[in-house]
Amino acid sequence: MADSSEHPLSGLWTPSHLQAMHYGPASVKQHLLEHLPSNTSKAFIVTGSSLATKTSLISQVESLLGPDHHAGTFANITQHAPVAQLDEATEAVLKHPAIDTLISVGGGSPIDSAKVISHRHHERQSKYLHHIAIPTTLSAAECTGGAGYTDTTGHKVGVFSPALMPQVIIYDCTFAKETPQKLWLSTAIRSLDHAVESMYHPKAPDSPTKQLCLSAIAQLFAYLPKSKKEPANEEYITRLQLAAFNSLYSLGLNLGRGLGLSHSLGYALGSPYGIPHGTTSCLTLASVVRLKAEKPEDAEQLAKILPYIGRTRSGDNREDAVSVGNAIDELLKDVGLDTTLKEHSVGEDQVHKIANLATKTGEGELYDSVVALVKTANKLRVKQQEAWFRVAHDRRLDAYLTAHAAEPSKQDAGLYPQLRSGNASPLAKNIAILPPSESPNISWPLESPSPILDPSSDATNLNTSTHSNSMLTCSGTRYGRNLRLASCLQIWGIMSAYTVPRSFGERNTGDWDAPLPFRYLSLDGLCAIDLSHAAGTLGDTIAPVDLKEAARLIIQICIAVEPNEGGLVTGLGVNKALSLRIVPYRPTVTCGPDNTGPPELSCRDVIDKMPANNKRQVFGPRDQQGVTVPLPWAYTTGRRRCGAIVDAVEEGRITDEGDWYKIWAAANAVDFMCCQQGRRGVATALGDNKRLYVELRDLEPRGIGASNSSVTTE
Repeated sequence: MADSSEHPLSGLWTPSHLQAMHYGPASVKQHLLEHLPSNTSKAFIVTGSSLATKTSLISQVESLLGPDHHAGTFANITQHAPVAQLDEATEAVLKHPAIDTLISVGGGSPIDSAKVISHRHHERQSKYLHHIAIPTTLSAAECTGGAGYTDTTGHKVGVFSPALMPQVIIYDCTFAKETPQKLWLSTAIRSLDHAVESMYHPKAPDSPTKQLCLSAIAQLFAYLPKSKKEPANEEYITRLQLAAFNSLYSLGLNLGRGLGLSHSLGYALGSPYGIPHGTTSCLTLASVVRLKAEKPEDAEQLAKILPYIGRTRSGDNREDAVSVGNAIDELLKDVGLDTTLKEHSVGEDQVHKIANLATKTGEGELYDSVVALVKTANKLRVKQQEAWFRVAHDRRLDAYLTAHAAEPSKQDAGLYPQLRSGNASPLAKNIAILPPSESPNISWPLESPSPILDPSSDATNLNTSTHSNSMLTCSGTRYGRNLRLASCLQIWGIMSAYTVPRSFGERNTGDWDAPLPFRYLSLDGLCAIDLSHAAGTLGDTIAPVDLKEAARLIIQICIAVEPNEGGLVTGLGVNKALSLRIVPYRPTVTCGPDNTGPPELSCRDVIDKMPANNKRQVFGPRDQQGVTVPLPWAYTTGRRRCGAIVDAVEEGRITDEGDWYKIWAAANAVDFMCCQQGRRGVATALGDNKRLYVELRDLEPRGIGASNSSVTTE
């Protein structure tokens, strides 16, 4: 059969023998009996002890079958289906020749066990058993003809036959409500693993497989966080059940025996170390996707996922595939499933054993990549700061900086040793690193005069030094993702390292050394370092070197390692009232020719006096009703050389709404990107309807005529 990934216009999809798939509330009660092979069928139930003893689900199924159809129940299947349990269950079935049906109730282990029992029955009696699966997790084991169990050595053994695929699947959301939430959520990631690895599976046809897998991925990203918040919501349960079905059944009999590297790693980690397969996918999938991004044909398939999870494709398949891996990491964090091998008592001494089991080889490029990947799964989490900056990461970063040394600055690579040299600072030693779920609730900025921190944050404080209340959080969801490291290094490199304290406070409220909010911006406009203050305060005092150190920690811990997230440090300053964040920024800025900017080379004085709050304003002609900011609006310093002009892109009675903070941020961008390079500049696409612009330029000595402008001077 042709490789469907390489030949998308030709392919083959082979369906299984599935006869029916029911879904919805009470579907077991409504449809179970109609799918028995005959009126005299005898059914044997295969399940786990928790469902049998802690819920009424098994007794419900037994009651539905009644004495006419119920031949027995085996309720001792445990995780990874140990062979001893399968031996016992198989013998129980063989004792009753009238049994023609197996009913599996539960997750992957009971469903796989029923398949293995059917396989053994065929070996002994030359007959496969009719199989009805009632899944209570999202592992999608019901969607294949493959099954695994654990042998006496603790390793996974697999069996496969098209005849082992269940004939009937019944997804009943009332049954799934009994599943513990962590198991439910983690098996959803297992389904995500199926769908993602199907995208680059060589035998996966474009239709229906990849189209259904993309649908499954979209549904899993959309409904998994909702299901975490509302576990009993039957709509969310059902949508996730259907996503699980689409994630694996869509491959049909094209699957054969294996899906991909993440699954191979899952088998290497699962039975030998007692880790559930849902959890193994949490450990491996994102890293495997980033590894696959280095292979062009796989990156091409993975990049197709991006629009289905609410992201925009860049046109670079490798970059987009990496973004998919990063998005998976963010999803794990959002639903509380980010974990490490250390948390499962798997040490670094097991790395090569795991790589051997996954790759079936002890050397080669793939083996080396898997070793690095497993080490990453053991370390790369926000709670283990020491694991973020190891030698392997240093080499990757050095290579990155070398490749990008010419943009935006040829000196960027020289900043990297400085970036690593600050580890001994008091802030670096005593800062508390919080997971994203404990990040302070930030709205940047809040209404003046208290534009930043939510004092209700429950973050735990440290009490070891003058920096003991400082806390760092990385979060792509809150502070942006895919930051460009070279851009952040460039602006970090020019931040002041003075040790003399300076005062930073709310603009226009006192004689501060610098007004808040305050922003540093890279020359390409892609990385912003923001400083502001906590709610209920006006400002604080801090040495600029400490601000630079806080920025260094965010770059080192959040940005310089995948998934390249923005971050926030709180609790800075003498009174712990300052906060510093690094976020992506993409202004629409056009600079004029050289030597066209203000002679002072900066419009900093003007920007420091501009309004910078997020109070809603209506910008428009001064004589139009409802306008709060008449256009054109201009602001100058007393020297009247640098002017900031806000106006509409079209003449006439045009109005637009927006806030001063975004206009101030755009003016900052023009200053850093244009004026400080000796050029005038303009930022466009401002306001809700993109009708406003802000321009910074050298004014004529007489300023702007009062006849057509609102001019403010200091």
